[in-house]
Amino acid sequence: MTRLIAFDVDSTLLRVESLDTALEAALATREDRAAAKVRLHEITRAGMSGSMALRDSLEARLQLAALDRDGVTSVAEQLRQRLTPGMAPLLRKLRERGDSLHAVSGGFADLLEPVLGDLGFGHGDIHANRFVWDADRVSGLDTGYPLSRNGGKAEILNTIPPSPAEATMAGHGSTDFAYPMAVPPDGLNARVRIPK
Repeated sequence: MTRLIAFDVDSTLLRVESLDTALEAALATREDRAAAKVRLHEITRAGMSGSMALRDSLEARLQLAALDRDGVTSVAEQLRQRLTPGMAPLLRKLRERGDSLHAVSGGFADLLEPVLGDLGFGHGDIHANRFVWDADRVSGLDTGYPLSRNGGKAEILNTIPPSPAEATMAGHGSTDFAYPMAVPPDGLNARVRIPK
């Protein structure tokens, strides 16, 4: 039986929130960095709990600090050392069983692709938001991409061929709970599983 297992990335495959890690690094030189960091985590929690729309949460976090290409590249490299213990062998075992694994994240591809590559995810297995760049500065996010909004994970999962016999979403936030809406007419058995 072919199974699709879609993993959230931030605070699931990784021990940290990748965007917050990048923004904290960008905020480190500000005089109000302590207050800005508190605000950053408030916005993140609001987006993950569903009390704030995901897109609003992403846009508000990006407005807190100016990200540049060097900073994004540096944090992407640091994230390679922030894996959740046990995930690499788990992913290997699932692939050996023949499961189809995908990483589906409300985070950003520029930050996540190096570490996800280390975990064996190919380009077609990685689904993440995209920064909009203005020269070497992040000016926003691609708001047309489904993962920039609530319910986007379900939209993405419904586009992954072929239809598996079973699908599981492993994640931790309210955006992961939207997946049961992704049941297509052919009867895909969709479930949400939260790792302990």
